Amino acid sequence: MRFHHALIAFAAALAAGCSTTVAGTAVPVDRDPLAGSTFFGDQRTVDWCSLVSLDPIKEYGVPDRPSNEGFDNCQVYVSTDAEHGFGLSVGAPDDVYPEDMTFDVRRLPSGLQVATVLDEDDLCHKLLRFSDGVRLQVVAAALVGDPATDICAPVDAVLTGLAERVTSGQVARHHRVSAATLRTADACAATPEDTATGVAGLARVEAAPVPLAHLCVWEDTGRTQGPLLIVSLDVEFGLRDDPEVRREQVEGQEVFFVENAEEGFCTAIAVVRPVPGAADEAEVVEAFLDPGAAGSASTCADAARVALATRKALVG
Repeated sequence: MRFHHALIAFAAALAAGCSTTVAGTAVPVDRDPLAGSTFFGDQRTVDWCSLVSLDPIKEYGVPDRPSNEGFDNCQVYVSTDAEHGFGLSVGAPDDVYPEDMTFDVRRLPSGLQVATVLDEDDLCHKLLRFSDGVRLQVVAAALVGDPATDICAPVDAVLTGLAERVTSGQVARHHRVSAATLRTADACAATPEDTATGVAGLARVEAAPVPLAHLCVWEDTGRTQGPLLIVSLDVEFGLRDDPEVRREQVEGQEVFFVENAEEGFCTAIAVVRPVPGAADEAEVVEAFLDPGAAGSASTCADAARVALATRKALVG
């Protein structure tokens, strides 16, 4: 359900597992300072909120304290006046192919690139592209009333600050994990290959990781409108109270479903463990399945099978 669902809900800070933040260190002289691998290091433990500076945001309103949203982004709510406000997120791309619809690609003097995905009155989505192709996204969306400012202005300000941080030789901070958590897991390694490729249309498809994100993709790119499977490791809040979510027992285990019957999509969510010290928050495996143009009568069942198999692989 990832960023856009979470931004609308704008839940409170999510502390996934017990962790502390570890300061970044200087870039080694033999590494490309503009490479995402250099700046981010261990991509699974990035502290996204450490990348959010409130100073450039204050020009556009009064920001709340930034909060981690799952493992892959940090969000901050900004009040522009008594009747207006917007949410801003910095993190890993939440789209499998975020550059497919980009335009206005700008090359910065440093060599980094900024690409626009969406520039609308109430939503702005841009990417910072590193020299090795790794992408960081910044998104702003009006949440209260019509936007009282150009919604892309704070996005540009944040991107400018991030680019300066990269070119100055700084690197990202990380969570130091001290308890069992999916934050350190690899979605591609965790998903049993035979279960994923057992989905109709994916028999000869290999897993494709998404840099920075806790998700893995199976798609036959040689087919038009073929099936698409995305497995993600995430944190969810209030699953049992969400009216868009239904619960079922599958193979004796509880599975949550988010289904779009009109489009034929289905997401199956299997809870792995509760988040320590957080009420009604849980680390989960999410399996999103789009059966493609051929359709399928077993989309949710197939998604549930993948989610449960991945959960079993993770917990043993």
